[in-house]
Amino acid sequence: MTLHSSKYLLLLSFFFAAIASNAQNIDEDEGILSPGGYNRLLGIGVGATYRSFLDQGLSNLTYRKPGATVYLENLKTDDMKFTELSIQASYLTMQRKTNDLTPGEAKSFKGVIDYRHTYKINVLNENVYDVRLGAVLSGLVDIRNMPQLNYSAQSYEHAFSLGFHSKIARSKNMNSRNGSIIWDLSIPVVSEIGRPPFNNTNGEYDPSYTPLKGFFGKDEIATFGKFFRITSRLHWQYPLKNGNKIRFSYTWDYYKMKGATTVYSAEHTLTVAFLLNY
Repeated sequence: MTLHSSKYLLLLSFFFAAIASNAQNIDEDEGILSPGGYNRLLGIGVGATYRSFLDQGLSNLTYRKPGATVYLENLKTDDMKFTELSIQASYLTMQRKTNDLTPGEAKSFKGVIDYRHTYKINVLNENVYDVRLGAVLSGLVDIRNMPQLNYSAQSYEHAFSLGFHSKIARSKNMNSRNGSIIWDLSIPVVSEIGRPPFNNTNGEYDPSYTPLKGFFGKDEIATFGKFFRITSRLHWQYPLKNGNKIRFSYTWDYYKMKGATTVYSAEHTLTVAFLLNY
C-alpha cells in the first residue's frame, strides 16, 4: 500500500462517517439533536506532535522529531450510548542523534483510525460524572523510509485491533456554561498485525510481489505478547453557542510490535479542535 493510497483510504473513511441525517432544533445552547435524540458533533483539529521510534529492522538507534498533525472525528452521544470515529495522521522526517557521518533521517507516515462504542454505567454521582465502558476497533499503519540505506530502506507495520475502552467525564461550570474534563483509555486485546520479516521487498527481487501482497502477506493474530498498545487521552472541552464546542486535548499513544525484529513507537500530541453540532 503506497503512502498516497493510505491517505485516500483515511479520507474516504472519514467522508462516509461524517454524512449527516436530518436534525431538529432545540435550545440554542444545546444546539440540535438528531431525530433519534442524539447529540452529534463533527470535529476538525490541528496540533503539534512529538514522535519517537526504535525499529530494530532499520537501526539500533532511536529516531525522534516534533511536527504537525491533523485530526478528524465524528461523535454521537445520548443518555446511554457514546460512539466516536476518529482519524489522525502525520508525516515527519525524523532524525537520530549520532556522530556517524551517514545521514540519520527517516521519513515516516503514521495514520490511525479508531471507532469507540461505549455505554453509560452508574458508579459515581451522575450529576457530576459520566462514566462509560465499551470497546474500540482500531486501525494503525506506520510506513518508514530511509533512502540512505540502499538495501534496507523501507519498513512498515500495521495492526487492526479489537479492545477495551473506558471514558470518564467530569462536568465543570465554565463562565456559566457546562463544560467538561474528559479522560479515556484504550487497550487492544486481540489484533491482526503485519510486519515484513525483511525490509525493502519489491518486484525487482520477487516477480510475484505486489504492494497489497507485501502489506498483508505476513499477517498473524496477536495478543499482548506480540502486540501491545495503550492510548490515553485527556480533553478540556468548552461549550460555545448553538451547541458547538472547542476542545483542547493531550494524547499519549505507545505500542510495541514483535516480529523477526521488534519496533517500539511513542507519540505525544497536543491538539485543538472545533466541534460542529449538526
